[in-house]
Amino acid sequence: MKTVAALALAAICACSIEAVESGPRRGPPITCPKELRSTGTLIVGLGPRHGSEMAILRKSDSTLFVLVSNEKVLIMPSKVFATVPLMQFNVDAEFPAGDGETQRMFSSPGEYEVIVSNDLTDSARGHRCTIQFTG
Repeated sequence: MKTVAALALAAICACSIEAVESGPRRGPPITCPKELRSTGTLIVGLGPRHGSEMAILRKSDSTLFVLVSNEKVLIMPSKVFATVPLMQFNVDAEFPAGDGETQRMFSSPGEYEVIVSNDLTDSARGHRCTIQFTG
């Protein structure tokens, strides 16, 4: 029922979270679909101790979209993000890119990488998963 409520909320917002769950979480620190279509929704599963920061890298042009940061509140506070089990994004959502300009995150077909960490500046640490966006 909680998942249904979170999915219904996603129809209204560019991103949503499901912050309440029952029982201990198990599994990998981060999961994402292998493929994403232009009519789809990106759902990223977050395991226990997944980290407090999140970014998505568009590999074709190395554009980094920092979505959750310890330094400033973007889509939610990092302390809240560290506790949520799910993040959901509409494919056509727009976010500020590394250059500060707001743009569609999934703007062209290709590989995208979801990065979750306690420190996004430390490229050797954290959890990653790759998505193929088909456009």
